[in-house]
Amino acid sequence: MHLSMSTVSTERCRTADGIIYRPLDGIRLCAEAGFRHIDFNFTHAPKENRPFAGENWESWVSQVRDTCAEYGVTVGQTHAYWFWLKDMTSREHWEWSEAMVRRSLAATAMLAPGGWMVTHPRTVFDAEGFNREKTLEYNYARCSELGELARKHGVGIAIENLFPLPEKIAYCAQPEELLELLDRLHDPVFGICWDFGHANMAKLDHLRALELVTPHLKVTHIHDNKGKGDDHFPPSFGNIPWNTVMPVLKRLGYKGNLNLEVSTYNTIPALIPDALRFMHAAGSELVRMFEKG
Repeated sequence: MHLSMSTVSTERCRTADGIIYRPLDGIRLCAEAGFRHIDFNFTHAPKENRPFAGENWESWVSQVRDTCAEYGVTVGQTHAYWFWLKDMTSREHWEWSEAMVRRSLAATAMLAPGGWMVTHPRTVFDAEGFNREKTLEYNYARCSELGELARKHGVGIAIENLFPLPEKIAYCAQPEELLELLDRLHDPVFGICWDFGHANMAKLDHLRALELVTPHLKVTHIHDNKGKGDDHFPPSFGNIPWNTVMPVLKRLGYKGNLNLEVSTYNTIPALIPDALRFMHAAGSELVRMFEKG
């Protein structure tokens, strides 16, 4: 069992002059706080004409890989670029966004050979609201295409549970829906990423949900909330019962990392190193809960 930290927690920093995007600094800061494993997140990598969206994206990913090596950090998992279907303004915008997802998969092979890339399922709405049949068909077709590409790259795809949108259904907010999609795909290149914060927002019974998903569970997103917002608090700052959840996760045979996805976005820049050290301590306590069983 290893403790891991997502770079989405450190790659952006809000300052008086705006938002600084600094994923390479984030790797260094995580390493200095004690983390030896990270989840490299591509969510913001292509935005605002950043290097990942350009022709020389492989050189930039190589720089990420070299920075990890410099600081003794291993990438155990990644998170693909993601987008909402409702935000797509044109066919070209949608095609570009999907191209960034496929690029995330190729980059995962560079950073985490044999590892897992997390992706979000999509929810399809029509004039009458949520369309379950169209949603399943859309996700099956999209994941099937990504699965073939993942196999060529030698990596796996972990589908993440989501959380309900305000007054709207989000497909795969329920564990049964994740299992439905995996059963339809019927392909070992796919697994599950279980996001504990999303599960808490969906008002799930954590223990029952883990019983269902752990046989397919490959990676985790560890963060806390109080069941209302996707706050990405450190463990124990919300109401997830970690002292109960961690022993069950061990009993069920989970073999992957405990990956923190906690935000420092609004932290005073000078205090981010202290915040990361605290997160390492909080995550280490979860590891102890898991190992104690």
